[in-house]
Amino acid sequence: MPDDAYSPIPELNLLKEFDDRCEESYAPWAWLDDFRELPFLRDTPELMRGLIGFASANLSGSLYALWKRDDRDDLATLPVVLLGDEGGLHLVARDLREFFRLLAGLEAGLACDWDDVYERDEEELPGRADYHAWLVDNFGLTPPEDAWDIIEAAEEELGKEWAEWIHPLLPDAVFSPVHELNLLKRFQDSTEGSYAGGFSLLSAEDREDWDGDPGLLPFADANEDYDTYALMPHDERADSAGQPVVVVGDDDEHHVVARNIREFLGALDGLEIHVTDDGVALRDCEPNPAHAEYLDWLDEHFGLAPARDAAAVIRAAERAYPGRTPVS
Repeated sequence: MPDDAYSPIPELNLLKEFDDRCEESYAPWAWLDDFRELPFLRDTPELMRGLIGFASANLSGSLYALWKRDDRDDLATLPVVLLGDEGGLHLVARDLREFFRLLAGLEAGLACDWDDVYERDEEELPGRADYHAWLVDNFGLTPPEDAWDIIEAAEEELGKEWAEWIHPLLPDAVFSPVHELNLLKRFQDSTEGSYAGGFSLLSAEDREDWDGDPGLLPFADANEDYDTYALMPHDERADSAGQPVVVVGDDDEHHVVARNIREFLGALDGLEIHVTDDGVALRDCEPNPAHAEYLDWLDEHFGLAPARDAAAVIRAAERAYPGRTPVS
């Protein structure tokens, strides 16, 4: 790399050349910044080594960075992450070229909090046509019909790997280390009304304040009786989604209800699981206005149909993980 090069990435150096000669705003972001590790992350060295800043996303301090998900030589193929000035880290593009297209399609600058990415402060962009021409001339790329499709594609393809990497380093960055629960959180946030029995994902505060068995990982309210769903780690497997799901009563005794999270999500269909003196039971509940949307979501993301017999799901889990009181 020449001593005066902006970065070791040819694609980014081309953008820097365009940025230097373009005298008008061409994309809804602040400016290209030094290509560097981010020193404010030094308290978490692995996080600092894993993120390389290259641009300011807005005037309030949000940043764009490359996520070094591995040791590949072609840094332009690394995903792009948005770091919010008020917190939050979110994937926004699968690689640098997709990020260039994202800039071409946005009408306003991106910002984020711990929960989500959003557009803020729509800008006039007198240099946008020049940027679009640069994008075609250098990469044969055109603006997307919908810029948010690029963000969605990054989440869909890389969200599982991202959650597994970022959660141990910065737990607040994602709802859960389990990709399926992160997708469900996005569904719940975008849906009005209940969608599955008395089920509702816990807030970060509720999970932090939970005083149940510290060996369990609580993630949702099960019903209005204050029973709680949790993951039950029982081995050293890396994929938390493969751990069994339990329901925990107010006496802190827990009962296994599904062998893994996908099986559990399929069982959330019209009945409510609750803890009894004898174990767990199923009961009817009020109709859920968004239940049809939930079933569509389940099919779209996982190809899953609802379980025909929730009690059978619980019994299968009990056989797989004996020692818990079976369903009554």
